[in-house]
Amino acid sequence: MDPIGFGLENFDAVGTYRTKEGMHDIDATGTLPDGSTFNGAVELANILARDQRFAGCVTSKFMTFAVGRLLSPVSPQDQAWVTHLAAEAERQGNGSLRDIIRAVLLSDGFRTRQAAAPAPP
Repeated sequence: MDPIGFGLENFDAVGTYRTKEGMHDIDATGTLPDGSTFNGAVELANILARDQRFAGCVTSKFMTFAVGRLLSPVSPQDQAWVTHLAAEAERQGNGSLRDIIRAVLLSDGFRTRQAAAPAPP
């Protein structure tokens, strides 16, 4: 149902690491749609880090949060922005989450806002 979520099962609602829920052992194993299996957050992170799509996906999701609108998967401008900023994060650092956040926050698209259309009379 939620293969990625299983890898984070050891963490409770506030992020505290746990090995049991009540009297039951935590099962943090999962299988991704491509057949990759993992046990816990570290193994899941290693699988995701090797996926070529990961940096673009994280960049897109963070940009949606940062600019306050959904990015269109069919908009050439939005997709070019995601591709550029993911590459910039890789070029400026190692493509880590910190690098992605920095690239988005320093981008012109984030730092400038298009003026709203004037209200009709």
